[in-house]
Amino acid sequence: MSAIEHLVLASGGHIRDLFNLVRELLNHAMQTGLPIPPEAIEAAIRNVSQDRGVLFRGTVELLNHVRRSESLATLDEGLLGALAAAMDQYLVLSYRNGEVWYGVHPLIASGLDEALRALEREGREN
Repeated sequence: MSAIEHLVLASGGHIRDLFNLVRELLNHAMQTGLPIPPEAIEAAIRNVSQDRGVLFRGTVELLNHVRRSESLATLDEGLLGALAAAMDQYLVLSYRNGEVWYGVHPLIASGLDEALRALEREGREN
């Protein structure tokens, strides 16, 4: 996979995030020159994903539902507020390629996995 393909996939197709990733890499190139190594690309993805902040319990439940179902049709009404906030923050993305489906932004996928593990640990401790 080429560097640009990797960046586009990491951006989730969200142009602002793609530009943020490119900006990170341009800053790196200005400091160290070209070519940009793969490690710098991974660092840019980590940096931009860290800007997303903390995932709260309601958001984690919502994102897990979206990731599993790729649909909002079966979403519990109690999560509608979390859905509105997640869509405003581009944590949940809507895709229209043949049919409408929803996905968790790729930049937060590892953060979601981490949050789910933390909730699982918390459940075992209680």
